[in-house]
Amino acid sequence: MLSEQKLRVLIVDDNPAIVTLLGKFVTDLSFDAVRAIDPRDALELASLQEFHIAVIDCQMPGMEGIQLMKLLRHLHDDLEVILISGNYTEEDAAEAVLSGAYDLLRKPIDFARMSEVLYAIRDHVLRRME
Repeated sequence: MLSEQKLRVLIVDDNPAIVTLLGKFVTDLSFDAVRAIDPRDALELASLQEFHIAVIDCQMPGMEGIQLMKLLRHLHDDLEVILISGNYTEEDAAEAVLSGAYDLLRKPIDFARMSEVLYAIRDHVLRRME
């Protein structure tokens, strides 16, 4: 049963240090972390396994985070997405939410806020799966 196993989180950022840091962080929160540095690799991983949550950088070479989110949602329509960005405006935040992101968080990451959002998504996913 899903509630007895860890939810799988796909972490996508072109900065390997952030991917490593977020991977350790979500693993410490009892999620299963899968990491990708390239958006194309993230799409390949998502074609091979199910993800419940994705944490995606907004600005990456080759593909914007919102575009990646939309492509991932074609593979997993129930995927919940947290977008992260080093610099965004209120308009960017509105676009992210209107495009279907659960939240948009600023870099450097506020880990207390990130954990709140991850736990809220976890509760939402588990309720949906009942």
